[in-house]
Amino acid sequence: MRLLFKIAGLIIILTTCTAIGFLKAISLKKRCKRLTEIINGFLKLKEKLRLRAGDKKRLLCECFGSQHNLTEGLKKEDITLFNDFLNTFGSGDTHSELQRCEAFIGLFDIKINEATAELNSQAQLYKGLGFLCGVFICIFFL
Repeated sequence: MRLLFKIAGLIIILTTCTAIGFLKAISLKKRCKRLTEIINGFLKLKEKLRLRAGDKKRLLCECFGSQHNLTEGLKKEDITLFNDFLNTFGSGDTHSELQRCEAFIGLFDIKINEATAELNSQAQLYKGLGFLCGVFICIFFL
């Protein structure tokens, strides 16, 4: 009976460590997805500004939706950059807002490239490290 509990504990440890590695890899993928959603919001906002589709604050809600859901999974510098845009949006005329949208699309495009490179290089690493840490902990407890 004691051996059965030990084996069950080792399996739990191994699956937990592996899951932690997979969750970290998923968080990297989530960041790429959120940054893409932000760029899509900027593109929608830019088109609505070109069409002069109404109040600028309402346009933000239509294009980006809830800010809390949008910034979930992002790094602090990504959130700061997005908040910089939101805090100063609507202070200029339509032409300057279009230029600001273009500038922020460029900045977030750089962020997406960084996030994709990070995802490609580190996702497999986190998955492998999670599994290997689980194996080493299991060997330690044997």
